[in-house]
Amino acid sequence: MLTPLSSRKWSFTTAAHLLNRAGFGGPPAEIDRLVKLGRSAAVDWFVNYEEIPDATPNPEWARPDPERRQKFEAARKGQRRGNAAVSCAKNSNSSGSA
Repeated sequence: MLTPLSSRKWSFTTAAHLLNRAGFGGPPAEIDRLVKLGRSAAVDWFVNYEEIPDATPNPEWARPDPERRQKFEAARKGQRRGNAAVSCAKNSNSSGSA
């Protein structure tokens, strides 16, 4: 079992190591931010990321589209009609060649 890192050993180097082990890496400003958070809060920042508010606005393509279901259903109906037409054409070609 691993023993927790003591608070005395929490430094720029260990914060950078945490960022690298988490798979992100980070610029010096991000490493400094983790150092200031402290060991426990820095780990919580990674583990409980969903609880941290994000002020970044969603991009235009990620906004809700109230008509999305209607567009999807219309596309599916069009696809079914297209498949039915292809199926009918195949059936008429195969019955005429026999």
